[in-house]
Amino acid sequence: MVVFVSDWYHDTSTFILGEQLSTRGYNGSFAAPSPNSAILNGVGFFDCQRYAPGRQCQTRSQPLELLVRPNAKTRLRLVQSSSHALFRVSVDNHRLDIIEADATPVQNRFQMERVQIHGGERYSVILDTANDREGDAFYLRAAIDTDCLAPGLDTPAGNTARAVIRVTNQKTLPGASLPLPRDSDWPPSSIGTCYDVDSSALVPRMKPPPMTDVVGSVYFNVSFGTIVVADQVTASERRVLGRFFVDNTTYIAQLQRPLLHHKLQGGQGWLNSSEVASETLPTPGVWDIVINNLDVAREHPFHLHGVDRLRFVETYMCSQETPTVF
Repeated sequence: MVVFVSDWYHDTSTFILGEQLSTRGYNGSFAAPSPNSAILNGVGFFDCQRYAPGRQCQTRSQPLELLVRPNAKTRLRLVQSSSHALFRVSVDNHRLDIIEADATPVQNRFQMERVQIHGGERYSVILDTANDREGDAFYLRAAIDTDCLAPGLDTPAGNTARAVIRVTNQKTLPGASLPLPRDSDWPPSSIGTCYDVDSSALVPRMKPPPMTDVVGSVYFNVSFGTIVVADQVTASERRVLGRFFVDNTTYIAQLQRPLLHHKLQGGQGWLNSSEVASETLPTPGVWDIVINNLDVAREHPFHLHGVDRLRFVETYMCSQETPTVF
């Protein structure tokens, strides 16, 4: 069963990005904006009384419902498609066993009450209903970690998306609304804010071969910084704006000119170094990619697309025996 976990904004990403990169900011702030709601498979909650006057809005009262069989193990594939939010996913009174992380089969050293999941990540967890009977029901919760965000979420109810999991051997249920669960969430955890799943708790089921035949290395230095731009109202004035830099280059989005098209057949074959930092790997093989975070007090998530990779070293900690597979 696939479960998409996501945040939801009332404004489009194009508008939000344009405002954030302007001298105005989005809603007067240059911080990454907080979402308006959390959603599961496109279903969430928002209090329409807090919506802008004159705009159409309908508060949905019925949550998403998922059906699982009693005395069975159901695989839930969690796909985190958020723009910004980190989620903590849980099922009331049912601990979860992670069996896959980003397409890599893993063994979980211990079952978890909550699974933290960042944008772009995917986990498969096993929901065990060995102790449940026909007709039982409980909540699947996806709670936004609001400590990772600037203030702005509308209501506490909007911070958490909930789906009702109903235990039944039937493939469908009657159209009439069934009672909602009364179970409560797990007690507050001691996990620190904004942290991913502890990678030491996950071990690949198939140990990857050691990558010792390294062709070469590439390096990226990352940090926050500033740029100076002309004020949009008073052109004679200058404003200092915060940006994120990779090798002293801050990414400039070209909405009508996607970067990958430049490198595909028929494209120009090169990238503008003033718009995006890049490295070219001239030969196939195993490459070491070194990312140096120059911000002492900040941690930044990174991920690669389309290739298998292993993390051997993190902040001077090295392991080739149990490397993390991404």
